[in-house]
Amino acid sequence: MTQHIINHGFPVTFSHAGKFPIFQIPISKVSIFSVEVREYRDLAFYFWLLVFRICLLVFLEFGIWFLELATSSLEENKRLNFRCVYLCGMIATGRYNTLEIDRETSVGLFLVDDEGNDVLLPRKYYPESFEIGDKLEVFVYRDSEDRQIATNLKPFIEMHRFALLQVKSVGPMGAFLNWGMEKDLLVPFAEQHTRMEEGNWYVVYLELDDVTDRLFATSKIEKYLENEYLRVEKGDEVQVMVYSESPLGYSVIVNQVHQGLIFKNEVFGELAMGAELKGWIKQVRNDKKLDITLQPQGYEHSNEPNAQQILTKLKQAGGSLPYGDKSNPEAIYEVFGMSKKAFKKAIGLLYKNREIEIEEEGIRLRSEIED
Repeated sequence: MTQHIINHGFPVTFSHAGKFPIFQIPISKVSIFSVEVREYRDLAFYFWLLVFRICLLVFLEFGIWFLELATSSLEENKRLNFRCVYLCGMIATGRYNTLEIDRETSVGLFLVDDEGNDVLLPRKYYPESFEIGDKLEVFVYRDSEDRQIATNLKPFIEMHRFALLQVKSVGPMGAFLNWGMEKDLLVPFAEQHTRMEEGNWYVVYLELDDVTDRLFATSKIEKYLENEYLRVEKGDEVQVMVYSESPLGYSVIVNQVHQGLIFKNEVFGELAMGAELKGWIKQVRNDKKLDITLQPQGYEHSNEPNAQQILTKLKQAGGSLPYGDKSNPEAIYEVFGMSKKAFKKAIGLLYKNREIEIEEEGIRLRSEIED
């Protein structure tokens, strides 16, 4: 049985010959996504062609992302992870998210992103005042029941960052760190550089398990540092964090990205693990390793603040101090916070400017001598 009907000016055959009815349109030429299609008769073909083209576009987009991920540096990978979250339409775990208040329930506020994905903000984390439609910046993580949850608590560490945290307890799965959240942060035994002990402090890195979407910390620091693509050069001022000590010196994290070393002869005294300091790039080696100094580079840059500090100390001491060329380096560092080499350069500058006199017993302000 075949019926002929008129649909939008085209003769359409409606056949019951098969199990399912088939629409057939004799069209001589159709253009879909700039692909010329001639004499297609089945509407089902148009539908599957459209589905194929959409799937192809999505596949190409993710293919480009995976290619970039495989060939980029570690720091670029962190940026591309944001893109993956965007493509997958997810609220990012382990990061701050700006979300809109969608609705209020008995358990709390449900916040949504631009894609309509929602997450619960429990009542105990309510802002002082709010209205439906307001935007809130919240930190998202997984609670003790492994549910994605929003909070206004401020974590001690953020995703893909390093921080010094204390071990709260040790269990069968690993060590648990206090990071400012209600649920402690796990460091699995496999991610511990050395076996962690309760009460001790460790420098760790916050990472996300892509399979389970769970946050975890690791003390295998160097796995997450990269010097292949340096963003610093000789003389740059940088922020460093001490994470280990060796006979050679102190290994440091440079600007939360690179690995550097402060040689022992650059430091007078002990540097605590996790100490955050201001430093300068002293040298970039051929293998891209970074030598760090805690003193500014260059005569003018290093001596002006050092000289001013010595003058301040002299005035506080009444005009004279028992330190000079023959003084012990450790004593100089303890009093002035600089190396003996930097101290000698600074008092040389002050002597040249006729601000001090260098005597056998130490240094003295010229104003004291003239008086």
